Amino acid sequence: MQRSGQVKYEMSTVGEALRQGEILSGVLQISLYPESLGSTSFKFHRAEHHFAIVVTPDCDLDWDFKAQKGNESLGKLIPNILLCTVMFASDLAKRINNDRPPSKTFLGKTAWTRTRQNKEERYHYLEKIDSSLDLQGEGIRALGIDFKDFFTLPTDLLYSSIDDGSTLRRCRLLRPYNDHLNSRFAYFQSRVALPTEHRFAISDIFLDRESPPLLNG
Repeated sequence: MQRSGQVKYEMSTVGEALRQGEILSGVLQISLYPESLGSTSFKFHRAEHHFAIVVTPDCDLDWDFKAQKGNESLGKLIPNILLCTVMFASDLAKRINNDRPPSKTFLGKTAWTRTRQNKEERYHYLEKIDSSLDLQGEGIRALGIDFKDFFTLPTDLLYSSIDDGSTLRRCRLLRPYNDHLNSRFAYFQSRVALPTEHRFAISDIFLDRESPPLLNG
């Protein structure tokens, strides 16, 4: 089971709606090359995501699935599903470390330490998944997410790729870990760009008679 005392995942369920926080493997994304626009001959780019995680809310996924089965109105259908690309944590570590293999020195650096503690706003760390919690029975080593790397897929295309076995359902995050991931993803996407940072001066913070602590930055 999980190395920590708290189980963070449960196995995916076949034949049910996709769930928010569900991890998939072999996710195929097909997009049109821009130069094909206005042409009679369309060219497509095929990209396969080794892993991806569903970010669309559970309620939308559930209503959509029922509508697909004819148990709800067509107004409940959702045309696309939002996903984040998921990579092995070792690959995320290399990305953070400017594509150099992580070393003992790197593992102690602030950026990676904050990332694996999920305190770096752009990145998210997911601990390894035990084989007993993986629908495919393989288990998955530690994973990482870069919140800049997200995409959508047509809902019918994603379900069709699951039905034909090209995309595999693996497991899903349990609450509150799923809530934590999605609140962090939403925060990153809703950042507000400021023209300048707030100015910093010791005299603006401490009275003359106070002895300020040593401050970094």
